[in-house]
Amino acid sequence: MFRVFLILFCFVATLNAQRAPRITVSPLQLAPTDTVEIRGTGFTPSRLVISHLRRPDGSEYGVLRLLTNAQGEFSHPIDTLLLLPGTHELWIVDETAQVTSNTVRFTIDFDAGTPALPEVQQALGPYIGVWRGDGARNSPAVPATILMTLTGGNNGPVAGTIAYPSLSCGAVLTFRAIATDFVEFFETSTYGVERCAGNGIVSVRTAPDGSLTFQWRNPALPAVAGTAAGKLVSLR
Repeated sequence: MFRVFLILFCFVATLNAQRAPRITVSPLQLAPTDTVEIRGTGFTPSRLVISHLRRPDGSEYGVLRLLTNAQGEFSHPIDTLLLLPGTHELWIVDETAQVTSNTVRFTIDFDAGTPALPEVQQALGPYIGVWRGDGARNSPAVPATILMTLTGGNNGPVAGTIAYPSLSCGAVLTFRAIATDFVEFFETSTYGVERCAGNGIVSVRTAPDGSLTFQWRNPALPAVAGTAAGKLVSLR
């Protein structure tokens, strides 16, 4: 009898764990004025849930009600323009099921005096090092060799440097966003500005083979003409 009860208890516990609501946030850290995307799963389908957002000083913003879809999921963008710099905490309450989601954190701004969150450091880890490859930049796209050095996220906004030896130009990289599946940088030219378009944004993602996919774009240029891509391999 006790064994049957134990099996039943484990089954119910597993079922409840599978149904537990969960939320994710992306990016984990970002420059001010960009957007954070919150996604949720495992909530009561087609019902309102309550979003709680805590400021860096410990106080809360007013609650926000979000509607889940027929699968108990939702996505919601948060405009960070009016949010304070620092780390925010967010969780969602499903009043219908009387359950609360996990709590996620995201940080606005890159402050040299504030160490990055452990989850941010973990996400950034695979990108630290020296990378070399081929890609393109400028508009129209110009093939280029690329040499990129990333030093980490605990020294404020400066992320590293990037050079395009074949174009004789280079830039300093500062963080724009750090997510679990990508990192973005603002590119500020330091030499060869007459050969390389300034004010670019560099995005990198890890690939299954350990390389990085590289993308360069300029928000001031048309979407197609102002975008180019490439591949980088590690030299570390």
